[in-house]
Amino acid sequence: MADDGLSLLDTALKAVKLCEAEGAEGEAYLSRIRTVSAVIDNDQIVKAETLWEEGLGLRVSLQGRIGFAYTNRLSVESLRETARKALKLARASQPDREWKGFPPPKKYPKTSETYDDEVAEAEVETAVDLASEMLEEALSLDRRVKVSEGAVTLTHARKVITNSLDVEVEDEGTRTRCYIEALAKEGLDTTPACFEFDSSRRLKLNVAMVGREAARLALSALEAEKVE
Repeated sequence: MADDGLSLLDTALKAVKLCEAEGAEGEAYLSRIRTVSAVIDNDQIVKAETLWEEGLGLRVSLQGRIGFAYTNRLSVESLRETARKALKLARASQPDREWKGFPPPKKYPKTSETYDDEVAEAEVETAVDLASEMLEEALSLDRRVKVSEGAVTLTHARKVITNSLDVEVEDEGTRTRCYIEALAKEGLDTTPACFEFDSSRRLKLNVAMVGREAARLALSALEAEKVE
């Protein structure tokens, strides 16, 4: 996690300033992603968890010589080590004749409807409830239907990019996804797995449709005939 007292933007700015202190220009890209999920396997929910991912990529330019380093630890000491590695690579590199420098600040287009508070604040129980509904819809359609696998994921991502030319951009977004694979068994016949999914930026996954449609496709595969 980021060092105590530093926001994501402050952390990225700190990394850039460490490069500038050595006479280089820098650009830092930082992301923090939280995902809650529920996983289905063999007709049941087998796992539910919350995962955190974060990391910072640091690119430096030292008189046209470019270096890059990455870290998933955001303490001040880790930032120093990352800057040191990027600078070391830059010093060992030949000048890039195609390098035009880091981009300056400008107005950036804004996207809409890419963030949902419900997703950002969702706990793992929400993913479990959605996965349960999807699984029930698939299995209740016909006793011959089996669910081989599936999942529901609810993701909240925050991203920051900043550089030595005073670019400071922050973005926050959410995404949701569900999928299921179903097959049907009758006697000695087993169909291939049939897949259905849905995705959104908001907490509006149609898990019932996904479960039913995967089951319907599996049942229809039982009626398949060989073509000579």
